[in-house]
Amino acid sequence: MTQVQLSIAAGASEDYIYRIEKGKRTPSLERLYTIASALNVDMLDLLQ
Repeated sequence: MTQVQLSIAAGASEDYIYRIEKGKRTPSLERLYTIASALNVDMLDLLQ
């Protein structure tokens, strides 16, 4: 999944997704849950 696809599925901007990936932003638990759902993975898997 591309950053563009993830941003659309998670309802976030491409820049926000990019900054999370680069460690420049820390998502809220609610946003983390949304991203995990968009990726079809367990939220805990993202935290490991």
